[in-house]
Amino acid sequence: MTQSILHDDPEGRPGNCLQAAVASLLELPLQSVPHFVAEGPDWLERMVAFCSARGYQLQTQPVDQHCAYGMAWGPSERGVRHAVCWAGGRMSHDPHPSRTGLLQVTELIAFTRAPAADGRTPAGDPPMSSSPKDTTDAAPEPEPEAWPFPWPPPVPQLGARVHYRLDHANVRAIHRQRVAAHVRGAAVRAGDVCPAVIVRVSGDGSDAPCNLQVALDGPDTFWVQQVASGTSDGTWAWPARPAGV
Repeated sequence: MTQSILHDDPEGRPGNCLQAAVASLLELPLQSVPHFVAEGPDWLERMVAFCSARGYQLQTQPVDQHCAYGMAWGPSERGVRHAVCWAGGRMSHDPHPSRTGLLQVTELIAFTRAPAADGRTPAGDPPMSSSPKDTTDAAPEPEPEAWPFPWPPPVPQLGARVHYRLDHANVRAIHRQRVAAHVRGAAVRAGDVCPAVIVRVSGDGSDAPCNLQVALDGPDTFWVQQVASGTSDGTWAWPARPAGV
């Protein structure tokens, strides 16, 4: 199933990636599955009850453990929290029309068949094919806390998108870089916040210094090395937790 409502819906409706993912996992028509997120803050309980009534138990698990069948959550390239289908330890289907998947996996929900009345687990494969369609393994992360999921992530992750605040030295270096490369772009000032991607993490822990590729308002980027997380100029920070799905 492909979601029919995107996160930037002009009518302000929340995206229905969760509805489409559940429909795909249970092989149901999209219209047969509630738009859980649109029905109120207790959407998780509604989803669990819906799947339980159809013979499936749901259980959150650490992302570094193998998940045979279920759902993964994480940030998408559109900057919002997103749900995809998971099978055989990999993404098996992205309900978004782009099919681009997640930037990183932050939560996993395993779907297992509920025991029958006689206590035996039903035989047979899950309804959706477990043949992986994506070859990207989930990056190991610490075990997530109980719902609601923690944000920001507990440690910096390679490839994650963050915000970087320019300092005076950066501004001077960007100016020299642009002059040398004959590149024109929007003016930069100390304190400007720019989107960036983590390209190297040096060490462990939440305070590990990182190298970033900083996107500028122009055709160029700027590389910063060994910068710490924080709120002052010359540091990076996680963006605000996305409100949509």
